[in-house]
Amino acid sequence: MKKDDVIITLTKLGYIKYQNLSEYKIQKRGGRGKILINLKNNLDELKITCISNTYDDLLLFSNLGKVYILKTYEISKFNKYNLGKLINNIFSLLKNEYITYIISIKLNNLINKKTYLIICLNNGIIKKL
Repeated sequence: MKKDDVIITLTKLGYIKYQNLSEYKIQKRGGRGKILINLKNNLDELKITCISNTYDDLLLFSNLGKVYILKTYEISKFNKYNLGKLINNIFSLLKNEYITYIISIKLNNLINKKTYLIICLNNGIIKKL
């Protein structure tokens, strides 16, 4: 698998996928736009988008304060007309748990350095990763 810049999308119902960023281009004034994702029903909506590389690591933060780590290439690649793969098929999320934010980082570059990520939750809990 070669290194590509990709865009990761996650919908409200929990479908996640990635597409090559090269499928999209910068448009001039008056452009018509491109479809990023084709939602099958009116109940779903695009929740999170993230730019990454196929070999980057993704930190997926849940509403319960958990952090899941995943390589970008472990997410299935779909075209813009498919919803993607259900996130519950990748991680075993609890019934009331959902992903709230995605960060793309290179963990290999940070292993030997003293680098931390600090997150603050609504109820006052602070976590250092």
